[in-house]
Amino acid sequence: MAAKQQVPSRRTRTVPQVIVAANGVAMLAAVMKRHDACVSVQSDGCFTLAALSASTEGLQALAKATDGVEAVVGSLRGRAGDEQALASGKAALVRLVEADPGLRVRVERANGRKYLPP
Repeated sequence: MAAKQQVPSRRTRTVPQVIVAANGVAMLAAVMKRHDACVSVQSDGCFTLAALSASTEGLQALAKATDGVEAVVGSLRGRAGDEQALASGKAALVRLVEADPGLRVRVERANGRKYLPP
């Protein structure tokens, strides 16, 4: 019989765990998709998704979110002058593809190939 997965108590959850548990990754991806022309939404969203991708839970949620990968790629378009946003977004994409090489196809379909290393 498989061991029951322990869920952290509310007091011991990390911020990424709380966001993931509240379906925050999918909601943020949807907001970013809807407001694709809003620079602050895209920049802040990119930083948030990149930070979430640094945790196992966040990385899994971002990979599973319908528009998660696409939201990161979309947030990178038009950010040529924002080196911090570009760096964090690229790092998120690299972590996603390293964790699941099959996600490279989604990145490429979203026109994000240039943000990945060869």
